[in-house]
Amino acid sequence: MEFYSLSFLACSCFLVMFRGVGCITFKSNSVSQTFRVPVRKCEVGYDMLVLPGSTWTEGCRACRCDSDAGRICVGPICPTPYHPTHDDHCIQWSADKCCCERVGCLSYGVVYNFGEIYPKTPDSCEECLCEGGPGPEKCWRRHCSLRCVDAKQIRGHCCKQCVNGDNCSIPSLKGVDVMNNVATKNPLPVNNTRLVYSDTMPGLFYLCVCVDPGAAAMCFQNMAL
Repeated sequence: MEFYSLSFLACSCFLVMFRGVGCITFKSNSVSQTFRVPVRKCEVGYDMLVLPGSTWTEGCRACRCDSDAGRICVGPICPTPYHPTHDDHCIQWSADKCCCERVGCLSYGVVYNFGEIYPKTPDSCEECLCEGGPGPEKCWRRHCSLRCVDAKQIRGHCCKQCVNGDNCSIPSLKGVDVMNNVATKNPLPVNNTRLVYSDTMPGLFYLCVCVDPGAAAMCFQNMAL
């Protein structure tokens, strides 16, 4: 009369974790043969697989991996099912600290939702993307778009500020000493015009207008009669 018994080999753990199979040996009084068969796994956290019999917690729920039923968790049932992002991004927990009621990114007292961009620090030149998931936050240097040519750096602001409003610079003009001509020393406010007279050519002047704040004004040459 033949008899059979089952036993896991040492290699099964490695295979279960990474391939989802186990090594099982069937033995009899006349033959011994090893087969690779599927073994049920449980997913925990961010794509981590554990073997049957493993235990872990999700908030205040106790969970275990069952070889037949898979994940089995005991504890309060939350309106929003547990997710690994709750561990690092839960902004508001229930009174019993079991269920996450709101997720997001908290930055210096301000809550940002997933998908929103927030400053890394109040006066930082870096911005970050609020997203759930493992790994470091994704940040980049903020792009400053200025609508003036005389912006000033002010403490507490990453980008320079247009303290004198939107304006344009006066470009280099033929016959005009841009460094010393009174009409070219100060920026030209947006939607304003200014006459700039030549320093070397009598009768020559320019009519300048600021239409593109932060750039050079448009100037048109004229001759006095």
